[in-house]
Parts: sequence; C-alpha cells; structure tokens
Amino acid sequence: MKYISLIPVFLCFLNSITSITFPSTEDGPQIAVLEFKKVMKVFDPEASEQVESISLRGRGGTACLDFNYRNNEIYFTDLFSNQLIKLKADGGEQNQKIIFDYEARASPEGIGYDWIHNNLYLCLWGDDHIDVLKSDTGEKITLINTTKPRDIEVDPRSGWMYYIAGWEETARLVRCGLDGQNEEVLTTDIERPFSLSLDYSENKLYWTEKYPVNKLYSIDLNGENKREFLHTSYSYDLSPSYLTVSREYVYWTAGYKSRVYRRLKHGGTQSQRYNNLEEFGNYNIRTNLFMGILAVDPQKQPETASLCGDNNGGCSHFCLPSPVDLHLSPSFTCHCPDDMELTDDNKTCNQ
Repeated sequence: MKYISLIPVFLCFLNSITSITFPSTEDGPQIAVLEFKKVMKVFDPEASEQVESISLRGRGGTACLDFNYRNNEIYFTDLFSNQLIKLKADGGEQNQKIIFDYEARASPEGIGYDWIHNNLYLCLWGDDHIDVLKSDTGEKITLINTTKPRDIEVDPRSGWMYYIAGWEETARLVRCGLDGQNEEVLTTDIERPFSLSLDYSENKLYWTEKYPVNKLYSIDLNGENKREFLHTSYSYDLSPSYLTVSREYVYWTAGYKSRVYRRLKHGGTQSQRYNNLEEFGNYNIRTNLFMGILAVDPQKQPETASLCGDNNGGCSHFCLPSPVDLHLSPSFTCHCPDDMELTDDNKTCNQ
C-alpha cells in the first residue's frame, strides 16, 4: 500500500486577474484549478510564488476543463447551468463565450480536446452519451450512447479516445476510435472511477477512484499492467478527485478538503501539498471546493499531421479520425451535426 505522505508547498500571493498567459514551448507547465464557486486559479508548480485567480461566467459548479494551446483557449463545464464555455486566455470575463447550452440534468462533465482536428469531446453524465462539438460554431454530434460517461481523454495522433463510465458494478474503462467506432473495454477491474488523464509521454492512463476506495491507478493503453499509484487514508476528505498528468508529475485535487497535491510518477514516496490555494471562513471551515485540474503544457499538444489531410478529408462539417493502428481506408469518416444528414457522397451534410 502507498499511503499518502505530505510535504507542504507554500504559495505566497493571490492576485485577481482578467487574463491568463500560456507558457511558451520552452517553459514548464502551468496548473489551472477550478473552484466550485466560478473561480479558476492558475500557478506555476515549480516557482510557487504567486497564485492568479480569474472569475468565470456561469451559475457555479465549474467542473472539468481542457485547453487549446494554438488558440490560447480554455474550455470548461458548468454543472449548474449545464453549459460548455470557452475562455480566451488573453482576455477576461468579457471574452468568455458559451459554446453550447444543454438542457437541465445533462450534467456535462469530462472534456477532451482534439487539438489536431479541432474537435471537443464531452461526456454527458446525465444524458448517457458522448458528444463532439466545434468550439467556434457550437455544432454538435451525439456520437456515442453509453451509460454514465464521467471523463474522457483523446489522442488525435493515434485516432483513439479513452473514457471512464459507470459506477461500481457497471464501472469500466473503454477505448474507442475518435469516430465512435471500434469500441473496446480495457478493464472492468474498476469500482468508482471519477477522473481520467492520459500520459502522452509514456502512453499510460491514470484515473482516480472515489471514497471509500481512495486510490489512484495507472494502466497501459492496451489495458495491461494496471498499477496502484496512490492509496490515501480511509477518509472522504482525502479521497482523490480530479487529476492531471504532466511530465514527471501527477497532480490531483482531494475530497472536500479543497487541497491540491502532486507526486512524481516514478520513485515518488511523498506527496506535495499546495497549501496557499486554500481559503478559510469562520470556524476555520474551507470555503473553496476544488473541482477540475489541468496542466496547461505545450508538450501535451505537439504539432502533428492531420489524419483528415489538408482539406478536412473533403467533409463539409466533421471529419473524425479512425484509429491509425487499424489501418483503415479511409483513415476517417465524415459526420454531420445532429440537425443534418449525410448525403450519398458520404461527405456533404444537408438539412
């Protein structure tokens, strides 16, 4: 068992800002953490001198996020308003735009951004399906019907997506082509999956399991070599929630203690805690519940050739890649928004 051991990391300043500066390709990652009360905090995990805070639109319940390095954008979900929202990183609240406004109880949660083909994949926990959206137009496809999808990661270099879904008896870790085809269950040896992160550098998946499991696991992309990475004490307050992987470290938020930790992927026996992200009210009660966490790291979105070619595969709307290692021809399929249909040429969408 690998029980958590803590080293506090103190952050000295908290500034309210109206813009976020993405790290350059030569810099290390920045860590963005969502608070339930419509605030995003951003900090350098190595320098640790300053925490920047930006107010978010929505009604509260900001949950998951991903980023678009090329366009300096961050995407996040709001559970109370059931919205998917885009934040331009070089602007403040006035540059936050609703991409899609879902009906009540849709519960948009996990986000995976395909930075090569410019598609957003979104888990709808309440509606039992996975959607694909265009961040600029809001056009949407209902791609996969699946029970209780929670979180998703995409790898547009290989044409695969990975998602966790279900709870206890129905819990599973699944991989599927970015076109929604060739679905395969990687493991059902999973109980209460909550958050998923893809380690692009080592081709592994990491996920958290909520209380009372209180563990963090890793596994190869083919479903082999499952490994227990972390086991916290038997406490709801320390149960790992959302996580992100970047370079040498795994970062995660914990339970209702509103804490952020990190640990080395290899050889780490102690977990560092970022103390000064936490806020306290009367009677020493924490007032900021942490939700999603994201490493904004340019190394996670390398420039790679599109599997759809230079002209969107000839598709009038969505070009969704197929898995590269299946050697399918063509290497993609054209799809239409939900309110349109594909014509006989299998490329053009009409009303």
